Amino acid sequence: MVLGKTLKRILAKEVLVLYKQKEHKPWFDEECLKFLDQRKEAKIQWLQDHNRSNVGNLNNVKCAASRRFRGEKS
Repeated sequence: MVLGKTLKRILAKEVLVLYKQKEHKPWFDEECLKFLDQRKEAKIQWLQDHNRSNVGNLNNVKCAASRRFRGEKS
């Protein structure tokens, strides 16, 4: 039983050596940080005062940030 687990680990390590890791694009830049800060500020405003204008502002900022992040990743 122990031999079977050891054999599986060795085979798994050999298979992992065959695959190269992807190089990820450094997409998170200063403009993304700006959108993230705006989203945090809108959430803080909404948490302090739950009115319709703050809810609408939070939703708009969240949607804009999500669009920006999706656009940058692709």
